Amino acid sequence: MNSFYGTKQSQWLKKAEKTRPVIHETRVEPVALIRTKADAKAWQGVKTERIPGGLQEFQKPYHWPKTWIFDFGRHVTGTIEIQWEISSLNDSPLRIDFKFAETPYELATDFETYHGHLDRSWLQDGALVLDEFQPVIRFSRRYAFRYVKLRLGAPNFDIHIKSVTALAQSSAEDSRYTPISAGSGLTAQEIAIDKCSAWTLHECMQGLFEDGPKRDRRLWLGDLRVQALVNGVTYRNFDLVEHCLYILAGSCNEKGEIPGAAYALSHGFAASCMVQTYALLLGPMLLEHYRFSQNAKFCKELYPVALRQIELFRKLIDDKGMIIPGSYSWLFIDHDAELYKETPSLGLYLFSLRRAAELGECLGLPHPELVEEAEKLSKLLFQRCFDKETGLFRADDKNRQLSWATQVWFLLGEVVKGDAARQVWSKTLKSPDALRPHTPYLWCSVLEAGWMLGKTADVRKIIRDYWGGMLKRKLDTFPEVFVPENPMFSSYGDCLMNSDCHAWSCGAGYYLRLIADQRA
Repeated sequence: MNSFYGTKQSQWLKKAEKTRPVIHETRVEPVALIRTKADAKAWQGVKTERIPGGLQEFQKPYHWPKTWIFDFGRHVTGTIEIQWEISSLNDSPLRIDFKFAETPYELATDFETYHGHLDRSWLQDGALVLDEFQPVIRFSRRYAFRYVKLRLGAPNFDIHIKSVTALAQSSAEDSRYTPISAGSGLTAQEIAIDKCSAWTLHECMQGLFEDGPKRDRRLWLGDLRVQALVNGVTYRNFDLVEHCLYILAGSCNEKGEIPGAAYALSHGFAASCMVQTYALLLGPMLLEHYRFSQNAKFCKELYPVALRQIELFRKLIDDKGMIIPGSYSWLFIDHDAELYKETPSLGLYLFSLRRAAELGECLGLPHPELVEEAEKLSKLLFQRCFDKETGLFRADDKNRQLSWATQVWFLLGEVVKGDAARQVWSKTLKSPDALRPHTPYLWCSVLEAGWMLGKTADVRKIIRDYWGGMLKRKLDTFPEVFVPENPMFSSYGDCLMNSDCHAWSCGAGYYLRLIADQRA
């Protein structure tokens, strides 16, 4: 523990410990026995098909090992329970080989082929070996899956599997959730997207708002902001939002810098890494939390932490309004190695300044100097980055990169306003040369910019095209990355490592709810 915030930091962690949420458990039965089949038309080249005979096939006693693949019909975060019996005393250990998978591709692919740069241990397979027979087996570890592959049996006695049941876990309270009705003015596709957005959030609501229940099962501030917005219009679990923010505030380093990510451990909490662009989102998030919950006391408590993040980022910027090379540890905007992130990060800084000032006004703690700073920096950025030929903003790199990321964050940061901003928006949508987003995370920022500018029709079209494209590919939850023309895209060297239920992808549901409210 460091002393930047004095005793407040230990108090925040104590509050986080006291507010750990209750995990609710639901039993889910499989809907089919299946097999995988190569199909060039299917997403990632693999589809599933049901095995004739139905689920009763696995319940027939059998001799020698057999492999079964269970389809639970939807994404599950949790574990499984097996009820079984054997015909005689086992004269050798009982072995169950298992594999959990979110997608058909993951299910069909041999994990030994994995060649990514994150640890293979994130892939969900293994073997359970029992020296003594147990009539009921509950897997101790939590998994994220729709499909479960089991291989079990022995040569010296019969096995009778009575049931294989998923035990789904979430801290979301289903009774608080109200689906969008058919009379909302939204299309059937949009209603389906909203439902999938809410379910993606539901699966990531565990002991904290996780980024992905498969990988990497931790609290990231960037993901948290998207989750909190969708939570605010669906499950409305504001205690969980505050629980997570207490964890992050209590895990600040010796400079008072909030971590980009944190773990909830059995014995406490631990910071993961520093992401300066994520730290800047604390102020905007507190403003949004205040609007949802009206908990001024909580927001006042953490407002100094948000202001500190601005102070720290300010030190990264030189007199010309440029980020000093090598002054930061990580500026995250999108998973794209080609994207020049420094320039859009300045737009994010402007966004943070303006939202922190707005929060201060709401709390009776005005900071007009933040708006003054934002206006001054906006002028510098416009003079340096605006390209008259394209009518768009170019980055500060040597190639003067043109990207959606820079346009979107400059719009959110209000480098230009009014008609000028709407012109930049329209030209961005039409630009054939601008580098496009790779993740739903940046696409959520696109939606935010469009909504801020009143471009409701454009926002709906982006949602239908991008998130609707995921549904057309029969995804059960919205994934970490989605590049329609490249189904194998991964930031980790192998798409087996991709999280196919990921928190930052649920944001479309927030804007669909706003649209439905507008039409009510």
